[in-house]
Amino acid sequence: MKTLWFVFVGVLLLFSGCKTNPVLVEPTCQVSVMSDQMEVMKKAIIRAATRRRWSAVELKPGAIHCTLLNRTHEVQVDVIYTENNFTIRYANSQDMDYDPAKRTINRKYNQWVRNLEKEILIQISRSSL
Repeated sequence: MKTLWFVFVGVLLLFSGCKTNPVLVEPTCQVSVMSDQMEVMKKAIIRAATRRRWSAVELKPGAIHCTLLNRTHEVQVDVIYTENNFTIRYANSQDMDYDPAKRTINRKYNQWVRNLEKEILIQISRSSL
């Protein structure tokens, strides 16, 4: 009975220590912006990235490449946007245990991307006032 208990605790500790989650695939966020929408979206995304400690570089109209450096971790995403919506897509990472076959990554990735998405929505709402 004692052996069974130790096996149960060992398995529980093994699975609770997992640090990878499926890569968050952000749904397209619909937004409503007034005048000169593309420029408003661009500025809101860049402002949001900067506030969340991401660097942002416009690749082309409608696409911004964002990079986050956190200690030894590096995460890169592309924010694809139109005048009505935006999507955050995984681009690359280092030291994040990314497994392309399983589409899993360190759980912090999803937290960082969700925070970026929330900040973009905040910045868009401030720009639309």
